[in-house]
Parts: sequence; structure tokens; C-alpha cells
Amino acid sequence: MRKQKKAQSQVIATVLLILIVIITVMVIMAFVVPFVKKILSNDCYDLAGKITVQNNAKFTCWNNNSQSLYLQIHFGAIEEEINGFIVVAGTSDGSSKSYDIKASTVAITGVKMYKAATGTVEITLPQKNGEKTYNITGLTSKPETVKIYHLNKDCGQIDEQPIIPEC
Repeated sequence: MRKQKKAQSQVIATVLLILIVIITVMVIMAFVVPFVKKILSNDCYDLAGKITVQNNAKFTCWNNNSQSLYLQIHFGAIEEEINGFIVVAGTSDGSSKSYDIKASTVAITGVKMYKAATGTVEITLPQKNGEKTYNITGLTSKPETVKIYHLNKDCGQIDEQPIIPEC
């Protein structure tokens, strides 16, 4: 009789261990699944790599004569409508200046389209899989870095151009 009780207690212990593992997994999943769903539903992941500063020395460069920054921005295969973006130009002295660039028929201080006709104030954004170059003025020295942020979403930094060549 003793052997049967001992065998039964081992089976019960094994079943209890399996139940504890299953319950533990269920409790962890109750927290992990909603967390992962929230992260994956974030629109910022859709923008990763789709708004970029083009590394083209002709269109992304510092013009020392006019003290202006030419900045070419590329929009990739973006499915949502982008209202604009923020350009932050950081200088070697630790200061930075930001510019909100959005489609506008009204002048935006310090921003105009590259090679825009005199008196033209219209600002346009790149189309899907397109590029536009902007002339950014108001900087007192060559920026050390240029960072791009989404205008209406708190997505953090979208892209960065760490080295700005001379034009």
C-alpha cells in the first residue's frame, strides 16, 4: 500500500508544478500582451526610416557666404498624411535652433524653398517617395548636426545628419 501512496504523491506534485507554471505564464501574458499591442500600434513605428535627411553634398550643406543651411528631406513610402516636421540645427557651442516646417502659403521665419523665386513664400512638403530642399536661415554658424522630428507626434528623433558639408 505504501508504494501506491508514494506514487500518487509524485503524480500530484507533478500536476501541481504544471499548474503553477501555467498560471505563472498566464499572469505574465496578461501584462505583456497589452504592453506589446500598445507599442506595436504606435504610429511612430510607421515613420521609422521614412522621413530622412538626404546625404547629398549639393542639396544638404552649409553655405558660408549666405550663412544658410540647405537641407534636402526625403519622404519614403508614407501611408499617412504628414503635416510637417521639425528641424533642429545644433551648433558646436551647445546651442540649437528649431524650425517648424509645414505646408504653408504664409512665410515661415527662417525657412524658404531652395532656389525659390524672390517674393515666394509658399512652403511645400515632399510627396510620397519624393524630396524637397529647404533653405534655412537665421543660424549664426555652421551646424554640427541636424535632427528631424515629427511635427504633431511625440515620436522622438526621426533622423539625424551628423556631418554637414560646406557647399
